[in-house]
Amino acid sequence: MSAPSDAPGMDSRRLQQRHIRGSALLVLGRVLSMVLSMATSVVLVRVLTKADFGAFAYALTLAAAARVLLSLGQGMLLSRFMATYEE
Repeated sequence: MSAPSDAPGMDSRRLQQRHIRGSALLVLGRVLSMVLSMATSVVLVRVLTKADFGAFAYALTLAAAARVLLSLGQGMLLSRFMATYEE
């Protein structure tokens, strides 16, 4: 016997609340990450000389470009092959 609060609409409402909470946590994490990244950049600009920061920025740019090239198409490949993977 189910209680009146266990109506079918309650499950969808609870699910919607969980989705909203999860989305809010993702947004909060992304904003926190951006703030931390900006604070780190400000500290690095203050601590390093112009030449040192230029070298750091150049290395960071190369690393970002390499990450993009190495992950090129990986998301589509993983979803394609993991769906058909059999042991």
